[in-house]
Amino acid sequence: MKNKRAIICAGGASMRQGMWDIPVKQLPLWDKIKDEFVLGINWDFKFHNSTVELYGDYEFYIAEKENLEKLPLVLAPQDGFYGRERERQNNRTEWNEIYHYSHEIHLLKNRKIETINGKQIEYHEMDGWEKGFYRGILTGSLAIHIAIILGYTEIYLLGYDGNATDGRTHYYEDEFIGFSKKESGKKRTGIGLDENGNFKTSYYQRSVDGSFEVFLKSLDKVKIINVSPDSKLTIFPKISYEEFYKRLETKEELLSQDNIRHDIKKTYYENYYS
Repeated sequence: MKNKRAIICAGGASMRQGMWDIPVKQLPLWDKIKDEFVLGINWDFKFHNSTVELYGDYEFYIAEKENLEKLPLVLAPQDGFYGRERERQNNRTEWNEIYHYSHEIHLLKNRKIETINGKQIEYHEMDGWEKGFYRGILTGSLAIHIAIILGYTEIYLLGYDGNATDGRTHYYEDEFIGFSKKESGKKRTGIGLDENGNFKTSYYQRSVDGSFEVFLKSLDKVKIINVSPDSKLTIFPKISYEEFYKRLETKEELLSQDNIRHDIKKTYYENYYS
């Protein structure tokens, strides 16, 4: 990677930067990061073009299957659901129709928890391809591990709020649309929404640091910067969007998004199929 800077868009309302009077797709942020390596999480893909789309569970895949399969590169963790559902469906034709992955959706190994000297180890840093990727309980922690293992040494966290901003929890909360139906007829929403389309806030009643403390061991190799001054995530240094934009002015060269995706796919296949 010629440019060692990675940006992760996690979806917190702080990414709106108070600009609730303009549509999400018109936010100046997108133009600022268009030539960067960007990992977009969950519904981020509806509003701008990330280098890589990332989601965290099978419910999200089922809810957004048609949209996800149109994207140039998607990463997601493996989930035991797929195997269980395959057995339940008894390999019927419907399995392929409902749960078929396009060739651009790539599943990552989940972390293997090991006990070494009486201590549980679940973050395997650069051994993630072999021993699995860490995600704690958050897709945002999985995204950080992906950026580290791909070799990025300066990682900027956008929307890692852990709280509500301007009374909202997500930057696209006022414009969000999109549901599918479960067999029962209930709405299938994916992570973060209830069946009425309201974003859940229960997670924001607790500390978020615990899901990210494992990355402290990597800080001698990589800088992790939180672009959200009021975030409840406190273990990484914080900067404002003004400072973030200043840092984006320094570039080694413009990046080819297609070339980056090609390199990631190549690395993926070399590690899983060589």
